[in-house]
Amino acid sequence: MFTELLNLIIKYGLLNRMYVFISFLGILFCSVELKARTLYFSALDGTVNTDISELVLKEAYGRLGIKISVRRYPGDRSLRYSNRGDTDGELFRVDNIDFKYQNLVKVSVPVNKMEVLAYSKRGDITASGWASLLPYKVGIRRGIKFSEYGTKLMKPYVVNLNQQLISILLKDKVDVIVLSRGNGLEMIKKFNVPEIKAIEPAIEEYDLFHYLHKKNRYLVPELERVLEQMKEEGFIANLRQEVLHKISNKF
Repeated sequence: MFTELLNLIIKYGLLNRMYVFISFLGILFCSVELKARTLYFSALDGTVNTDISELVLKEAYGRLGIKISVRRYPGDRSLRYSNRGDTDGELFRVDNIDFKYQNLVKVSVPVNKMEVLAYSKRGDITASGWASLLPYKVGIRRGIKFSEYGTKLMKPYVVNLNQQLISILLKDKVDVIVLSRGNGLEMIKKFNVPEIKAIEPAIEEYDLFHYLHKKNRYLVPELERVLEQMKEEGFIANLRQEVLHKISNKF
């Protein structure tokens, strides 16, 4: 019976049509499978920027019909997992992280931005860039690349958590600590330590980018298109301000 069917296909020139139809079905099934599965991303634990970036990327991937889930880890471990392909990529990091972690592919439209500030109990400290912190004892969080790079000429006091930064500052183990604006705001409000003040202006401002493991690089063009659209709509900037406003009022 199979031989007779094959002869009919050849006789009536149906082979090419069937090939096209089967190929179409294959593409359709792959598309459905992609949209049905969930992508898992590594991210920094205990930071407001993870919260903001997660909301931005859930919206972006949602517009592509893809679900995502975020797994939060300490800083260095998060990058090890994403670079190794244990997860589908890194939720967000500063620019050029792919120079060191070469299995990661940057999505070139920023998903968030970060203002980095020095915080202190002292009123006589001014900050105008990383170099201005050289005379002081500085506290930073382990695995946070921007603060590791910014203090590479210093000998910073390194801790694992943002709340530990607050603790060492209160105990006068350091003169200043370095946090993003969102994290600093959250820590000061949460632990009710109004004696700790942000030193304006910001030391530095960084764009934050989403990174995909190279196995998912095919998603980059469509993701960049959607993120650019969201940026033009004002969605990303408005969402960031909304989250910071909620933190300010939460406590």
